[in-house]
Amino acid sequence: MNWPNRDAENPRSSTGLPTGGTGARRIGWGVSASGYGSERAVKRQRRSEEGLQITVAPTGAGSARLTVVGEVDCVTAPLLKSRLWWVLAEFDPRELVVDLAGVSFLDSTGRGALLHGWRQAQRINCQLTVADPQPRVLAMLRIAGVAAHLGLDAAHS
Repeated sequence: MNWPNRDAENPRSSTGLPTGGTGARRIGWGVSASGYGSERAVKRQRRSEEGLQITVAPTGAGSARLTVVGEVDCVTAPLLKSRLWWVLAEFDPRELVVDLAGVSFLDSTGRGALLHGWRQAQRINCQLTVADPQPRVLAMLRIAGVAAHLGLDAAHS
């Protein structure tokens, strides 16, 4: 089978990236090929980032509490992930409690951010546990099979 020669249609720079030839389209966050809905997507991103609040408080020698309020989704999960990493690096705690009482929604990317934090904590001999998740969030973590890793099965049986 003969494949069309894309290089002739879309010239590339020395880095190998398209230079904007006749067939090239730029599609970025919140922008579709037609432009429809891009403004709405950008507004949703801003609303989500503004809606997530994360506070950190040392709770004693070698321990800290990270309190999360809002919705943790694909837009806000990177913020949670980076804040977990920062707390582990800055405070070097032996115990880190992530309080999810104020989290009304947690999707798979939020779960991934928590698990990334849990793995980072394991590397520095820190015990990361999740506290007070709302029933909907707890159910999602149980269904995914990660509740035990986050210290939830023993406390919420």
